[in-house]
Amino acid sequence: MKNQKLAKRYAYSLLTLATELKKADAIFADMQSIGSVIDESRELEVILKSPVIKNYQKIKILNSIFEGRIDILTEKFIALLIKNNRETFLSEVVYSYVDLYNSQKDIKTAYITTAKPLNEENLAKLKEITRLIKADSVSIVEKIDETIIGGFVLNVDDYQIDASVKSKLKELERDFSSNTYISDF
Repeated sequence: MKNQKLAKRYAYSLLTLATELKKADAIFADMQSIGSVIDESRELEVILKSPVIKNYQKIKILNSIFEGRIDILTEKFIALLIKNNRETFLSEVVYSYVDLYNSQKDIKTAYITTAKPLNEENLAKLKEITRLIKADSVSIVEKIDETIIGGFVLNVDDYQIDASVKSKLKELERDFSSNTYISDF
């Protein structure tokens, strides 16, 4: 809980400054890029959390990774986090920024879980379903989970539509196990 408050405060400060400088969209793209790099690289996460590696080395490493790919404001913000010994919360700050930005722009995030990647036709149908949500825009995050066998699970805010084969099979199993009918053979 404490980490979320800290991350939200840093993210809010960055969003406020970025909005004043009219760079909120660029910083949003930077945050998405940084978040995906941190998620994909276990080594980078270990480096950020390591007390053995000095702060100036962490700044150097991150600058070499993102050099020319992120805005100068983002670079300075990351350096500030590291100088304040908050680099271990970089991932949380990144996702807090994305959440705050989406909230500010009234963008909802729809998480879709399917057994196989969606084709363009299915994505179009999904966007039709998500239009029922009252929002300016909906971003779709796709996740592949073969254990659902088929169908999809859609999560938006507190709403969930579970049209997966896995859930239907569990429902059938539950119905059959609670069946009190005993045949007289």
